[in-house]
Amino acid sequence: MALPQIDPLLLVDDDIGSLRTVELCLKREFPLVAVSDPKEAENYLQERAFSVVLTDQRMPDKTGVELLEVALLHQPDAERILLTAYSDIDDLVDAVNRGHISRYIAKPWNPADLRMIVAQAVDTYRLRQENRRLTEELEARNAELVQESQRVARERDELRQQVTGLYQFEGLLTKSLEMREIFATLKKVAPYNVTVLLCGESGVGKELAAKALHYNSNRSNQPFVAINCGAIPAEIIESELFGNKRGAFTGASVDRKGLFRESDGGTLFLDELGEMSLACQAKLLRVVQEREVVPVGGHEGIRVDVRIVGATNRELKKLVRDGRFREDLYQRINVIQVTLPPLRKRPEDIDVLVDVFLKKLHERHGILCEGLTKQAMAKLHTHHWPGNVRELENVLESAVILAGGGILDCDDIKIEQSLEPYSEEVLGDLALRPAIERLKRLYIREAIGRCKGNKAKASRLLKLDRSVLYKEIARLDLDL
Repeated sequence: MALPQIDPLLLVDDDIGSLRTVELCLKREFPLVAVSDPKEAENYLQERAFSVVLTDQRMPDKTGVELLEVALLHQPDAERILLTAYSDIDDLVDAVNRGHISRYIAKPWNPADLRMIVAQAVDTYRLRQENRRLTEELEARNAELVQESQRVARERDELRQQVTGLYQFEGLLTKSLEMREIFATLKKVAPYNVTVLLCGESGVGKELAAKALHYNSNRSNQPFVAINCGAIPAEIIESELFGNKRGAFTGASVDRKGLFRESDGGTLFLDELGEMSLACQAKLLRVVQEREVVPVGGHEGIRVDVRIVGATNRELKKLVRDGRFREDLYQRINVIQVTLPPLRKRPEDIDVLVDVFLKKLHERHGILCEGLTKQAMAKLHTHHWPGNVRELENVLESAVILAGGGILDCDDIKIEQSLEPYSEEVLGDLALRPAIERLKRLYIREAIGRCKGNKAKASRLLKLDRSVLYKEIARLDLDL
């Protein structure tokens, strides 16, 4: 029979005859070391590991209890067994109470009982060792998890700082005086828990403005959640926003928190607010007024702390007059209104946005675009951008991918001319002076583009004196 792979037993008895008797009883089942000198036993205890220390009580130089005290000091996991006579009962009780021995065997002992007690002691030792190993592994794993958690927290904080930096008002680039004034207004409003309504055409950057409001507020460490109210069917938008109880409607198999509760403590951006149904508007009004939501199928309100930023590309006042938008909700939502101008009314920002988008596209696709030719830039400036900033980014992304990098030329810029030349979308408002300025920019860029950058030829094409053309280029701050 193979010996178990365990640390050996240490047998100690100054009586050689008794020592050999115990050794013969145990050696076929357990590895062991037998010594008759307690001092030699102490040396062994300091040099190697033992699973069980079994010693006689009465020895001339040191009692068994005293030896087991030493064993407890050097090898606390080892089981400590004392062979003793009933006459030593007082010493035995004291040793048990002080924890110096694990168990005892009274003399005269039975060989079967001795083997059973030692086997139980060995199993206890094994369990203790395994428990220690698992505990150490668990502690090591916990330490790794703590380090990993700290690393993730650092990365999260760094990412949050990067994201916050992206939406700092100082980092929002523009050459437009109107946009700088808008940024100044948003910066004033951001710290306050006030509802903001962002107006403007699709693609002008309303969500960017909403994120700037969020990341410059004391809610920046909390969620920013966005929903396009026009993209969600009317029959499920209430569940999306306010949540639902299980069984509230067909398919509602579980409770759902809803976006208001998911953005609790943070900001909820409601895009295309004018597309919301009147029924949903009524529930939204309750949230705005009471600061609590009632899930679909529920009866009790749940408190929420959410900053609402609404956005619309429609004229909400007209919707109110037409009975399609609640006036009381409009008054609640329209605390601070900010209107973002379309790109065609701030053409000076096209050059700035081109630089920003080319860097962004390089990071996204790994394609390095070194810029645009003057003719390509002129083509961008002659377009009226019904899709605004979003359309400009899409046009540039298509051009960068198809060209594969380098310098984009006029032929690389693919723009769909989908609207009538003089539609309301193109003209915008009918203020004459800014319209003339826009037209001058367009004609000068187009002429210089057609003449491949030759300003002398462009001045003849425009029927202007060359010096007048140079003055107009400087006055309009055209980068040509």
